[in-house]
Amino acid sequence: MDAVKKLTVLGLGLLDLTEEKARELADELIKRGEARSEQPGKLVKDLMARGEEVKKTVQKHIEGAVEKALERANLARARDLAALEKRIAELEKKLAK
Repeated sequence: MDAVKKLTVLGLGLLDLTEEKARELADELIKRGEARSEQPGKLVKDLMARGEEVKKTVQKHIEGAVEKALERANLARARDLAALEKRIAELEKKLAK
C-alpha cells in the first residue's frame, strides 16, 4: 500500500476525491508501476477511505481553529444566545405573576 501512503502527500486533493477520480488515479498509479494491477478495485476503495480520513482530519482542524477564533473574539454562539433567551423568557414569566 505504498501508493496510498504517497497519496497522503496530496492531502487536500483527497478532500474532493470522487470514485471516478479514484479510479483514474488508480489507473495512473498502475500504469506508472506504483501500484499492482491485480486489485485495482481494492486500490480504489483504499483511496476513497483515505480521502474520508483526510476529510475528517481537516474538518477537525478547521472546527478547532474556528472555536479558538470565536473564543479570542469573545463572540456569543447560537447556543449561548438560546440559553439567554430561555432565561429571559423564564424571568418574564416570573415578573408577569
